[in-house]
Amino acid sequence: MKILQKICFVLLLATFSSVYAGSCFDNVTDINDCRGIAEQGNARAQYNLGMVYGNGEGVPQDYKESVKWFKLAAEQGIAQAQYNLGVMYGNGRIVPQDYEEAVKWYRLASEQGYAKAQSNLGLRYANGEGVPQDYKEAVKWYRLAAEQGHAPAQSNLGYRYYSGDGVPQDYNEAIKWFKLAAKQGIAQAQYNLGLMYDNGQGVSQDYNEAIKWFKLAAEQGDAPAQSNLGVMYENGQGVPQNYNEAVKWYRLAAKQGLSQAQFNLGGRYAKGQGVPQDYKEAVKWFRLAAEQGYAQSQFNLGLMYHKGLGVPQDYKEAIKWFRLAAEQGYAEAQYNLSLKDADGRGVLQDYKETVNGYQKEEIQGNDKEAVKSYSKSLEQGNDDTQGELEQSQDKGGKSLIIIVVILIIFLLWFYRLIKKRNLERDYQEQEREKEKEQVHREQERQYRRKKEKEQVRREQERQYRREKERQEQSRQKREKPKNRNEKDRSYEEILGLSSGWTKSDLKSAYRKKCQQIHPDKWKDFPEDIAQRLEKEYKEVQKAYKYLSKK
Repeated sequence: MKILQKICFVLLLATFSSVYAGSCFDNVTDINDCRGIAEQGNARAQYNLGMVYGNGEGVPQDYKESVKWFKLAAEQGIAQAQYNLGVMYGNGRIVPQDYEEAVKWYRLASEQGYAKAQSNLGLRYANGEGVPQDYKEAVKWYRLAAEQGHAPAQSNLGYRYYSGDGVPQDYNEAIKWFKLAAKQGIAQAQYNLGLMYDNGQGVSQDYNEAIKWFKLAAEQGDAPAQSNLGVMYENGQGVPQNYNEAVKWYRLAAKQGLSQAQFNLGGRYAKGQGVPQDYKEAVKWFRLAAEQGYAQSQFNLGLMYHKGLGVPQDYKEAIKWFRLAAEQGYAEAQYNLSLKDADGRGVLQDYKETVNGYQKEEIQGNDKEAVKSYSKSLEQGNDDTQGELEQSQDKGGKSLIIIVVILIIFLLWFYRLIKKRNLERDYQEQEREKEKEQVHREQERQYRRKKEKEQVRREQERQYRREKERQEQSRQKREKPKNRNEKDRSYEEILGLSSGWTKSDLKSAYRKKCQQIHPDKWKDFPEDIAQRLEKEYKEVQKAYKYLSKK
């Protein structure tokens, strides 16, 4: 358990900004120096100590110490520390999970313009975690982060425009934000972009573009994208029809537990497309999807039990799965369940249930007048039979009624076979509708963390410019010393020495300056800033050498 906790914390720290880790020190002595500064209330040193204890750099890894120093820095307004605390409370890995506390720290960092915190705050509003669900607020924070180039926020903002939650539905805006996030490698955005090209939403329908984006997301392991890519290969949309490729992508998604892919993979095994026909394998995958509540798979599993394909024939088990699918409104399952009620296989013969089943299907527009007529005939036939039984025990009359019912059932089965072609034609459309329903559930999951380094650099640069602005302005005003005394004063000013300094003061001031501006500690900064720092560092060296001779 401790090992698992350690792994989780390391992964958590990977999301944090690490620019300041190690900026106070290079060895244990420096760590102690940094601790001394932190204990005096220096916020930056406190944040750095939090990073160091979290990463175990120069000290034993200590998560409690990390949280302690992050909290002290956060209370003094360090945005990265506030964000890190928000992540910790949101995940509940190191501290008890507390969405309200997470929201508190995210908000403080967000109000300072920290993009990652703004994105996570938007997510809390979208999910109603720690705050009442409010899509408009979610959109507000997503947009602030997205406009800074934060890819997950761009993806989430695109989905808000896609669904019309918090903003008027606008497919063009959705496409815009999905593209920005997709180009940064966000798998969910790539998948959604592929879905919109596949359906022609906000863009002209383009299977080639759909394939392109599905494949990018699928190669990152996105299960819905893998499943949809399989459908494209199965139907030959945007690519030559290839059942082997379809099976490949279905299997990858199915192994991740996606019910749609499990159902499709089961269908390929049942038909022997892309794989050798194997009813047992078909039953295996149908069952996995059916147990997740996937209606079509529940229906197909019922058919396998009814026909004894891959499993021993079992009408009761068939009825069980037909009923589960029918309860979800799946029309064909309602139809088959009615047939089972009528012929009495798997259940006690019940004409009333049969009529009810067909009436349900009629409501969905599946049988129309034929079903209506059949329902009426069954009702009339049942009444007539009861009248005959009351008058006599004529077995011949009862048998005739049974024959009539069987004939009617046969005719309906024939009607079903004719109708089956149309149902198969609508099959893919049903799958697409199912995918649309899954988009909302699958959308706001784990996001891939890319280009974090560039964002960190931007944050570093902003902080550096603010901290050094006053020094730069002061340096620009300085003139070259005209005589020995002015030169002395200039070098004293560079090192921050006052008049009457001692040799000990000189060494202390020199070490402090080196800790602040040593080029090795700012090597990840843009080139112009790095050059400026290098020049400043050389001036410090020159001043120290000159004054040391004094």
